[in-house]
Amino acid sequence: MLVFDCHSDIWCDVANKRKKGVKRVLSSFHIPRLKKGNICGVNAAVWVEPQYSKNPTKRMLEILGSISEELMELDDGLVIVRNLNDLYRAIQEQNLFIILSMEGLSGIEGNLSFITTLYKLGIRIISLTWNEENPFAAGAGCNDPQKGLTALGKEAIKKMKELGIILDVSHLNEKSFWDVCEVAEKPFIASHSNSYRLCPNKRNLKDEQIKAIAAKGGVIGINAWPEFIHSSDPTLERMIDQVEYMVELAGIDHVGFGFDFCDYLDDQIKNNLQKDKIPTKKTEGLEDVTQVPAVVKELEKRGFKPADIEKICKGNFLRIFKEVL
Repeated sequence: MLVFDCHSDIWCDVANKRKKGVKRVLSSFHIPRLKKGNICGVNAAVWVEPQYSKNPTKRMLEILGSISEELMELDDGLVIVRNLNDLYRAIQEQNLFIILSMEGLSGIEGNLSFITTLYKLGIRIISLTWNEENPFAAGAGCNDPQKGLTALGKEAIKKMKELGIILDVSHLNEKSFWDVCEVAEKPFIASHSNSYRLCPNKRNLKDEQIKAIAAKGGVIGINAWPEFIHSSDPTLERMIDQVEYMVELAGIDHVGFGFDFCDYLDDQIKNNLQKDKIPTKKTEGLEDVTQVPAVVKELEKRGFKPADIEKICKGNFLRIFKEVL
């Protein structure tokens, strides 16, 4: 069973390795591992790491530049999905595909028109924030519950709808989330979020949020990041508990995977995450992308039907792409 991963930070790794003089990072490292994990496609995000928060624009441009250089060197049959024809071609030819995304818009510093530039560069999924508060919205790290979606954020959502960009709400705080629900006219996604009831972490979704995403026709990607699975004992089995809970609450048509693997993050990123009290340990039984086939086996073990497994593994997110792109 092929799987679509709706959240990956591989561009950080590409940018860091290319900065050290390494080329063809996707071909030499990531693509073989993705194929070993039976991954058919990836939502690969431009994420400005915490250590670059004082100058996010510089880092954003650095990552975007490294993506362009990396893709020019690529000859592995990889498809960058910019429209539905690209998606259909990748599926038909059984090529690995990547959807480019922005994990937060701190780097554009409130410049609404730059969203069009990002679209021209191939970006097709955008989350307004990472954990930070910025000119568009308040992220999960914002300590003021009164802050939410701004007027500029509402304009950004409108522009994304017009362009055909998918809105991702994974890192929004609760106020911003509910503000989005009021203004969003298209289905939106939470690319990598789990259940707050099963694991009470501020990055996870409460029951009413999960139901709201489903009511809008959206999809939630279950996250393999250990802190979002269990506070002390994150395992593959506990992650599948998250899947079962989400399916029961939202329905089989609204659950997928956004693994958010961190095994390849360099020491500098890990050290900075730890300074922000974000653990970087791994989930037992699902330490990296090569172990994703074990996820499918566990779903089969739990009694999920083949058609339902296909929906969770890729079908539900592909539906969203067809509706919004």
